[in-house]
Amino acid sequence: MDKSVRLWHVSMNECLRVFQHNDFVTAIDFHPLNDKFFLSGSLDEKLRLWNIPDHKIADWVHVHEMITAACFSSDGNTVAAGSYKGKCWYYEVRDKKFEYLTQVDVRHTSTSKVRLTQVDVRHTSTSKSAGDKITGMQFLPREPRKLLITSNDSRIRMFDGYKQCTKFKGLKNLNSQIHAQVCSQGDYIICGSEDEHVYIWSTGRSCIPSINPAYTGFRWDKRHCYECFPAHEDIVTAALFAPDSVRLVTPQVLSPDAATGQTRAGHALLNPDAAKKLNQVSDDEAAFEREVAQAAVKAASALGQVIISAGYSGEVRIFENYGMPAWL
Repeated sequence: MDKSVRLWHVSMNECLRVFQHNDFVTAIDFHPLNDKFFLSGSLDEKLRLWNIPDHKIADWVHVHEMITAACFSSDGNTVAAGSYKGKCWYYEVRDKKFEYLTQVDVRHTSTSKVRLTQVDVRHTSTSKSAGDKITGMQFLPREPRKLLITSNDSRIRMFDGYKQCTKFKGLKNLNSQIHAQVCSQGDYIICGSEDEHVYIWSTGRSCIPSINPAYTGFRWDKRHCYECFPAHEDIVTAALFAPDSVRLVTPQVLSPDAATGQTRAGHALLNPDAAKKLNQVSDDEAAFEREVAQAAVKAASALGQVIISAGYSGEVRIFENYGMPAWL
């Protein structure tokens, strides 16, 4: 909020360089392949690419709205910037220069309408939306086409190219600058919340095939199934997965029975007769049980995962994923 970006090295007591801006700096991101460059977004409506050794701006672009989030794709070829009004801009980075690609402005309505150059990122209902500011953005580590967007309508949305493919629900994010992050393998999404919890969702990479002919499998467009745990006594402002290199234990290989024994859908994974019975339930019930079973099977591989969270008061806590989740 002092209108600067400060560069530090963990082994030194003083910052190496200060990069001045004209207004509050709301987003920064290192170039994923060349750490001599970083990206910054500011409330002065400008997106900047900085050259660290030369201590100057390599390129900048005026987006004409206050920037509240920005990030590089994993290959460094694309930049996305999100605004206070819920809009997203895509730029190609070529020879350290920004080249405009398109604008995405997504609005959730009862009748979905998607346009290639304008898709609105807001959730609307009969009452006035609590807010649509984009609070965080991240491209998936191994899928540079996919972008995760967190916004102040308590939604996390995944875009494939310029089209929304999945929406994640469960967290509370109405006023905070909370943003979701993806683990290094791309299997899980994690995010803090204003209700003092940390939330975790499974991405499409962590699905298993459906055994119910009446149900096609994991529901891609909406993700209601999540895990959560109380982390702080105030707003969880940040949550992330630690690298696999610091995993505390080797994940145990659990039998499918241990992972899925508490749902009919779980039994159906191993028992053909149970699969036939599952086909007799309603589509909604089958879909719910399928989603629970899929999450349970994948949860076994997440044992030993280390999670770091920070609260509004400044406290940092470290958690280990120990044991299977408790079903509610």
